[in-house]
Amino acid sequence: MEAVIVANNLVKQFKNVKAVNNISIEIKKGCFYAIMGRSGSGKTTLLSLLGMLDNPTSGKLYVNGCDALTLEDKDKSKIRMKEFGFVFQEFHLNPALKAYENVMIPMHINPNYKNKNKQKKSIELLELFGLKERYNHFPSQLSGGEQQRVALARALANDPMCVFADEPTGNLDVESEKIVFDYLKMLSKAGKSIVVVSHNEIVLNYADEVFYMTEGNLKEK
Repeated sequence: MEAVIVANNLVKQFKNVKAVNNISIEIKKGCFYAIMGRSGSGKTTLLSLLGMLDNPTSGKLYVNGCDALTLEDKDKSKIRMKEFGFVFQEFHLNPALKAYENVMIPMHINPNYKNKNKQKKSIELLELFGLKERYNHFPSQLSGGEQQRVALARALANDPMCVFADEPTGNLDVESEKIVFDYLKMLSKAGKSIVVVSHNEIVLNYADEVFYMTEGNLKEK
């Protein structure tokens, strides 16, 4: 399978602590990756480096063969916009916007979208996640599981090749957890690369590859 992200010897050091310690990993197209470990083990830091939300202290990161860390900030931002989608434990939905309007937010910075197409695309994405009848609702009118599915739809707004999810079911009940992981698996089967950081062992039922982090070190199961 084709590797869309290749990390070589990534290090992230905060004072005397290496949150990420010389990690190399390949993220392949259409694969579902789970990164597990205790709180403080470096999982979220690694996710931030792979998603180019932060820069490593040292190491290399290639995105579609491009040496991403040598790019200017504006070019890094373009890669994040076009190639990556992000989902977090907190839904980060704008309470003043309806579901479809929240999904549209990333489209506003994407020059490939015409204004007349944004709402249609947004509602189509919500339909993909079983929210066709809820597109016109505000976040306060949705359950936690529904809000996270809106966040998933928003992460796909610019048709990214890779979705990074940091504890995406941390605030959900058991039934909603399964629904969210089912949808993430659906996306991987459709060709998206999925990288999930989670404490929840239910992710083991979905992942193609599982890694464990301990004190900044990464090991494959």
